[in-house]
Amino acid sequence: MFKAWLRDLPDVLLPKDTQIRIENECKGANEVPQMLKDELSKLPPYNYYLLFAITCHLSLLHTYVGQNKMDYRNLCICFQPCLKMEPFCFYFLVCEWKHCWQGCWTEKEALAAEYRFLEGEQAAPSSAGNNSSITSRELMIDERAVSSSESSKPPSFRHAAAPPPAPVEVDFAPKAPRPGPIPRGVENLKKPPMPIVVTARTDDNDDDQLAATGGTDVLDEDEETPTQPQHQEVQSLSPLVPLSPLHI
Repeated sequence: MFKAWLRDLPDVLLPKDTQIRIENECKGANEVPQMLKDELSKLPPYNYYLLFAITCHLSLLHTYVGQNKMDYRNLCICFQPCLKMEPFCFYFLVCEWKHCWQGCWTEKEALAAEYRFLEGEQAAPSSAGNNSSITSRELMIDERAVSSSESSKPPSFRHAAAPPPAPVEVDFAPKAPRPGPIPRGVENLKKPPMPIVVTARTDDNDDDQLAATGGTDVLDEDEETPTQPQHQEVQSLSPLVPLSPLHI
């Protein structure tokens, strides 16, 4: 995956012609050539720091060659084609990594150029849109001024005084409850019990009492009228006639 990412880089980190020139002028050097250091310091900050990090990783792999079996030959086979690096420069960047870097000389200029670019991008839309948005800004300012002036005025200046509400008279006298629907079976309980009137024939001794009461007898509610039992013949359930002479 790391090798695929290195192949997909949009540009070579160290230009090819620079590598060839360093190799031709510093051929046979045993230490890191000063020309290589200077050319690395002249790289743009993005190229400089990215190449710094990649070669640092490869140098650490080469340091622990006893554990990972990644010697210089294996590193050249795996990563030199991906980085598009010449063998002369690749050797010093991996095996003498600590002595190749002396700082990025173009970092301050690149930062200043980026700041100018960002300021120009921010200033261009504002200057181009000044004429088109001036009316909208003025309208917004006027609306804010009107709203602020209205909010600063007392309420009597903004709205006419409303008449006070009329007093509400409240009757505290107790009112009789409304008659509701009478439940079924309750209407008979409210009426007084009617007297039971019984007309009967009495003896001559009670004529005066009947004349006083108008010929009627008034019975109390507690008195119950006697009922005569009605005898009915019980039909026999069995059609057999008993054989006993006693008719048992």
